[in-house]
Amino acid sequence: MRANPGGVLDIADIIGRDEFIARMWDVFNWNSVSLEADRRVGKTSVLRKMCAAPPAGWEAAYLDVGKAHSPTEFAEIVAAEVFKRLTGWNRPTVRLAEYLSPPMAGSVEPIFRLTGRDRPRDGSWKHLLTAAIEDLVEQQTEVGRRVVLLFDELPWMLQAVAIRDNPLAAAEILHVLRALRQSWTAGRGFRMLICGSIGMHHVLRLVDTYAAPLNDVTKVMLPPLSRVDAIELARRLIAGEGLNVEPGSVAQTIADETEGYPYFIHLIVSRLAVDSLLVTPERVRELIQRVLIDPNDPWELKYYRNRIAWLYPRDGSLPLVLLDAIAVAERPVKLAELQESAEHAGEGDAKKVREVLRLLVLDYYLSRDAEGGFAFRLPFLRQWWIHDRELA
Repeated sequence: MRANPGGVLDIADIIGRDEFIARMWDVFNWNSVSLEADRRVGKTSVLRKMCAAPPAGWEAAYLDVGKAHSPTEFAEIVAAEVFKRLTGWNRPTVRLAEYLSPPMAGSVEPIFRLTGRDRPRDGSWKHLLTAAIEDLVEQQTEVGRRVVLLFDELPWMLQAVAIRDNPLAAAEILHVLRALRQSWTAGRGFRMLICGSIGMHHVLRLVDTYAAPLNDVTKVMLPPLSRVDAIELARRLIAGEGLNVEPGSVAQTIADETEGYPYFIHLIVSRLAVDSLLVTPERVRELIQRVLIDPNDPWELKYYRNRIAWLYPRDGSLPLVLLDAIAVAERPVKLAELQESAEHAGEGDAKKVREVLRLLVLDYYLSRDAEGGFAFRLPFLRQWWIHDRELA
C-alpha cells in the first residue's frame, strides 16, 4: 500500500470503515441519511466503498450534484441516473418516457424535454424529478433490488442555487425531496444520502426555512479513524513505502499527531518517503512543525480560514474573533470569557456569540468539553492558526 494523499484509493486500501458502512446500510432499511463529515476525514472513500460492495439486494448510485446550478439541472442529473439504471435492468421508463427527446446521433446520454429551463421556479423540474423517483421505486421492486442515491455536494449545490437564484428555490428542492420520501407511492422505497464539504446547517440557515425539511432523515456523523485503525493505516503505508523506521512508536505518533484523519496520515508518510533518513517519532513531529509554518501551505490549511467569509456572511468578524481567542488560550475557554472577547471587539450580542460558537462546533473547528469549555478540535490546526493569524 503506497501513500496517495488526495488520490483515488483502491477499495482494498480504504481501512477501518467496514463497521461504519455496515451500520449505514442497516439505517437504509428504514430511513434516508444525512452524512455529516469533516473535510479530509474520508467521506468520498466511504461512498466509493458503498458503491463497490453493497449488501445483497442493494445498489448505490453516486451522484456528484455539486456541478448543478439550478433545480432543473439537479432534476436532470437524477433522471439521467435513473434512466441509466433502468436501462441496465432492461426495465421500462414509464413516467420518464414523457420527458425524453429522441437521442442525438452517437449520443448515449438521455436528453430531457423541459420548459422553463432558465426559470428555476418553473414546475417542470419537479415533475421530472418525481417521475424519475417513482419510476425507480416501481422498477426496483419488479427486479427485487433497492437503490440508494448518494447525493454528494448537495449542500454546496443548494447554497449555489440560493445565492445565484434565491433562497426559496433552494428550499423548494429540499421540500420536493421530503415530499418524495414521505409519499404513499414512492416513500417506502426511496432512499437517499446527503453529504458534502459544507454542513446542511448552513444551507438551512441561508434559506431561512422553518418547515424542517430534514426532520425525517437520520443524521449520521463520520468520525476520523479510530486510533487502532489509524495506526494500522500508518503501518501499512510505512511498509509500502519501505521507510527506514526506528523500532517503536512511529506509526502511533503519526496516528496521534493527525487525530486519525486519513488524508494527513498519507501526507506525512509520502513526505517521509522523500528522504532515506531514519524515521523517528521526533522526526515526525519536526516534519509537522515545518509544514505548519511553510508559506506554501502544503496541507492546504488556509481553506479553514478562507471559507469563514462564505460560511458566515452575516456574522462579520465574530467567527475570527472567537477562533483567535480560543487559539491563544492554553486551556478550553468558557462562554463567558468568549462573550467578553466579543464585546471588546464590538460584538456585544450574546445570542449571536452562542449561535456562531454552535456553528463553529458543527463545522469541526471547535469541540466543547463536559465543563462547557471550547477548544480547537485539531491541535495542529490550532498551531497553524496561531502562526497564520500572527497570534503570538
